[in-house]
Amino acid sequence: MSERHKTVHDPWKWGWCYHNREDPRVWAPKKNSAAGFTLNFAHRQAYAILVLLLIAPIMIVLLIELLK
Repeated sequence: MSERHKTVHDPWKWGWCYHNREDPRVWAPKKNSAAGFTLNFAHRQAYAILVLLLIAPIMIVLLIELLK
């Protein structure tokens, strides 16, 4: 097989979304490791964490508004 026909598995979808089924980590380093970590969206736990990260600030704002 020639070099140009080999497919290289790139775990970065759209340049920002990490999706690698072979990687057992839920949190993976970003392309620039100094920038922190990102979720591995090949894992189900990643979606649960994402939902929690989105719901938490909304719940805090709603709680503050209700206590006024």
